Amino acid sequence: QRDKPGQPASTTPSPSAQSSEPPAARRPKHAPLANERVEIPAGTFEAGSIPGSEGRRPQLEQHAASVELGPFQIDRLPFPNDPASPPLTNVSRIEATARCAERGARLCTELEWERACKGPDSDTYSTGPKFDVTCTKSATECASGFDVLGLGTALREWTASNVIAE
Repeated sequence: QRDKPGQPASTTPSPSAQSSEPPAARRPKHAPLANERVEIPAGTFEAGSIPGSEGRRPQLEQHAASVELGPFQIDRLPFPNDPASPPLTNVSRIEATARCAERGARLCTELEWERACKGPDSDTYSTGPKFDVTCTKSATECASGFDVLGLGTALREWTASNVIAE
């Protein structure tokens, strides 16, 4: 319903075309709740990146392509998904997988994570078409188009997919 199948991926404008105004990031629709989950609807989105896009690592991501995914749920906040607790960091993928399983959940796939991050409009960044550095200060500052918090900002998160970061 909110997806725009076939829409080309956004690209970052050239520096001369960029405004000196900072981009307006999406703010959360409401304060996060402990253990809150977000329903991500089935739909098509632009996965991956365009080689040479600012802030992207195309050698680690698939090239931009239209991908269709079924519906899924994702935690609204990074683990432990509780606004009263800081995000858990410095754990192995095995430990992250085990912690999810203890809750009857699983790590999302790379494509699920990216869809939740890019939102219904396949934005280039979780903050919208432009990256907003103010969103790196806190997992609760900015929201994706699906109102998921803390995606694609300062935290690195495990997924169930075999993607190797530098």
